[in-house]
Amino acid sequence: MLRVFTRRNRALYRYFKGKWEDLDASEEEVHQAEEEVEKNLTSKVLSVLGRLAESVVEDILVAYHVMRDPGTPLPVRAAMAAALVYFITPLDGVADVVPFGLADDAAILASALTFASRHITEEHRAKARERMDALLRRKARAEA
Repeated sequence: MLRVFTRRNRALYRYFKGKWEDLDASEEEVHQAEEEVEKNLTSKVLSVLGRLAESVVEDILVAYHVMRDPGTPLPVRAAMAAALVYFITPLDGVADVVPFGLADDAAILASALTFASRHITEEHRAKARERMDALLRRKARAEA
């Protein structure tokens, strides 16, 4: 997989140092990460619905739409991709199966979104809300 996105410690380092802008990713690496996120994000989000606050899940979807927007600068897309790949990967700093296991994922996402805040548009938020509603309906149907 990707050199820049497979190392969980690198994402943690970026989070703790607040250096998302230094993430050295090429267009090709970001594209590969986007494909990885595309394949796995829906199932991961469905698996954490109910364990994470809906506002956090919506932030995950905002990050996704910022990453997929061709108008978003490459360093911001790279930060969103790195945070989302970290989120969808089952083995990371703190295993997601323990009660507080998603805390590191949420912290990294919050850091990346703070970095990207100037590039988050109302359109990204609207698309995220739309997708969130669809996922909630899907989960409700599956549980019925």
